[in-house]
Amino acid sequence: MKVIGIVASPRRDGNTADLTNYALECLRKKGIKTEVYNIFDFKITPCGVKCNVECYEHVSTHGRICPVDSEDDLLKLAGIIDEADGVILATPCYSLDIPAQLKAYIERSELKEFNSKVVCIIAIASLGGIHTVSTITSNLIHHSHPIIAGWAILTHFYPKKGQAIKDENSVKSVEKLAERMYLALQTKR
Repeated sequence: MKVIGIVASPRRDGNTADLTNYALECLRKKGIKTEVYNIFDFKITPCGVKCNVECYEHVSTHGRICPVDSEDDLLKLAGIIDEADGVILATPCYSLDIPAQLKAYIERSELKEFNSKVVCIIAIASLGGIHTVSTITSNLIHHSHPIIAGWAILTHFYPKKGQAIKDENSVKSVEKLAERMYLALQTKR
């Protein structure tokens, strides 16, 4: 079994990454293989920037064909996700929503590579956490058939690196989330 963490924060080494790494550490202790990636390390072009929605004109048996797929890293990231059994998708919440890079990824991929994956969501949001989780889960449910094992909405603002991992409530929430991920993976076997 393999679980990957996708950190959707421009602060590659910040609080979102700390909590994602902690969740993955909890899973490693149970014998699960893990890897972590940051979505900002992948070049993902937003919809409509380099095209004129030609994807709707070129529909195949596999869905829409985006003319930009060969020019950026979307298919690379989708392939990484496709090889995993589970995904922890972690994001901060900026201006009451997900970061632009994650939004571009969702628009382009439609999260179809999450089909049959066990998925957990970590949202760090002083405001907008429910909206953030709703944005992600509604796209997951609409475009794929994942097993959503749960989410942790951490309702604090952590301006400095290292604050989230020191917060007892955040750590407990992430531990519970990792346990739900583990149990869902066992059920999937």
